[in-house]
Amino acid sequence: DLRALADDITIYNIYGPSEITVLSNVQNLDGEKEITVGPPIMNTQIHVLDKNMNRVPIGVVGEIYISGIQVGLGYIGKDELTKERFMDNPFGEGKIYKSGDIGRWTFNGKVQCLGRVDHQIKLRGLRIELGEIENVMQNIPGVSASVVNKVEIDDKEVLCGYYVASTSVEESLVKETLRNALPYYMVPTYIIRLNEMPYTINRKIDRKALAKIKVDFAASYEEPTTPYQKSLAEAFETVLGIDKVGITDNFFELGGDSLLAI
Repeated sequence: DLRALADDITIYNIYGPSEITVLSNVQNLDGEKEITVGPPIMNTQIHVLDKNMNRVPIGVVGEIYISGIQVGLGYIGKDELTKERFMDNPFGEGKIYKSGDIGRWTFNGKVQCLGRVDHQIKLRGLRIELGEIENVMQNIPGVSASVVNKVEIDDKEVLCGYYVASTSVEESLVKETLRNALPYYMVPTYIIRLNEMPYTINRKIDRKALAKIKVDFAASYEEPTTPYQKSLAEAFETVLGIDKVGITDNFFELGGDSLLAI
């Protein structure tokens, strides 16, 4: 928490890509319960749109587009990329810039950024914004960094959450917080605490390096002992195609859904 560094500092959250030279939103975080980038600055419009470039309702996640007098004309020598990112503004004059960022409007007129479009995944037929999960993890007191990946384990695609935090923030607390805040299909099957996040040379979180981290299944495995537990675990293993199911494992978090349950 930056506020722990000093009592008299003011923290601003600033958003804006270089393509709109260079700032679109500013938010003073003093007294704010929810981290946002605030409303757009003067002469700037923020549009949260669906894949058909229709405006989505307040609170609904979409892609952030930016229009206004500061939007650039395109990329020098990159006509195809310019055509893809800089378009005629369907809501007014000039160009509109397709940011590639995922976000939503809050009910008090501010913009919340939730990640990148390329971090939007589909898992068991459900579309998931990884940034939404990361945002919940990031707001847990003591958590300094968080990221969620889709990984393949035993031929099954599952979500895995990674975080850096003080020693008092146990994996069980993180998972319980996620369960209380998100639908079951968005709760990562595995939660891993790291000493530090891996970063690329550009100081962005290295998701490929995270995917190579081995998950310690044995640490959370509790063997079935009663006939009922063994029978149920065997049914889970058969339906889900998993080699070993423990008595604390969750059917839905392991990849189950309502159809498989039937």
